Amino acid sequence: MKEKDSRAQFSMPFGLESQNERGAVRLHESVIASVVKNATNSEKGVIRLAGSSLSDSIAELLGTKKSSSDSAISIKLANDIATVEVNIIAAYGENIPSLALQIQATIIDEVKKIAGITVSQVNVYIRGVEDLVEEVVEEESTEESEETE
Repeated sequence: MKEKDSRAQFSMPFGLESQNERGAVRLHESVIASVVKNATNSEKGVIRLAGSSLSDSIAELLGTKKSSSDSAISIKLANDIATVEVNIIAAYGENIPSLALQIQATIIDEVKKIAGITVSQVNVYIRGVEDLVEEVVEEESTEESEETE
């Protein structure tokens, strides 16, 4: 007798737990936040999540600061459907409406593909625009000052 492939019919409700004949699967909200963060940062035209300065990013990498995405990403759940809010800094010169539409589509697709969660709405808040060149110059000057210490 051929075993039925449970993966094809397995649909995990958002957030808490899903049970099948093999056991339980629990999905923490931080998993969805990580997917949203990576999907957002993958878009050309996104400088960073809002509230994430270069020094905050370095501190986060070193493990001395709580993730800046905590304040930049909000996920609300209702009946196994997610609503996402994301705050970003856009690159100066980008077409902001087009960028926001692309971010929305990417987040919806990636969350569904990776976590199996339906996202009903993605609200994108542009908290500022920055010149990409300024960000690169700031990173280089920080690296130089660290090398001289």
